[in-house]
Amino acid sequence: MKRSAVVAVTGPTGLVLTLRRSTSDPWKPHHWNFPGGGVAKHESLTEGAVRELYEESGILVQPRNLHPLFSFCPRKGHQVAVFATTLNTYPAVSFADGEHDDFKWSSFNNLPSPSIPLFDKVARAVALRLLDTQSNIEDGKQGDQTMSHHYNTSEYMAHWPLAIPYPYEITRSRRPVPNASSVNW
Repeated sequence: MKRSAVVAVTGPTGLVLTLRRSTSDPWKPHHWNFPGGGVAKHESLTEGAVRELYEESGILVQPRNLHPLFSFCPRKGHQVAVFATTLNTYPAVSFADGEHDDFKWSSFNNLPSPSIPLFDKVARAVALRLLDTQSNIEDGKQGDQTMSHHYNTSEYMAHWPLAIPYPYEITRSRRPVPNASSVNW
């Protein structure tokens, strides 16, 4: 099975890092996405996420600072693990690998376009997971990496962290989360 890792990097005011694929990149040039890519067979998903983030943006984070959010299978035989990390500053971004040529720190409300396939859905899911995580922290509950239920978003509006702009008008009913943290992190 092909494995990939994606990292949603947020800064101190809640803006999220997006990268634009370069003109010379053969797949989706000038399309925006989060840092990420393929994970080598010898790497854990977390190790692959750390490496991809560094290769694509020049940002180095410790594995303990990456938080698994969810995983999904965009097609048969391909698993994508999505991580999040929050930085205390907005660091310089560099493009050593040539795969990307521009970056933006954007609100979840105003992500750049055009974007790679599924980016909007992944970004929406990331924003909601960050909301759920923040709500658990504020409510004094222990964070749960394998959330089994979602709740109506309106219940959390009072707890929406000021650092993360509200991304979308979304309502959710209580139901099992498909594919929630279904991998060995």
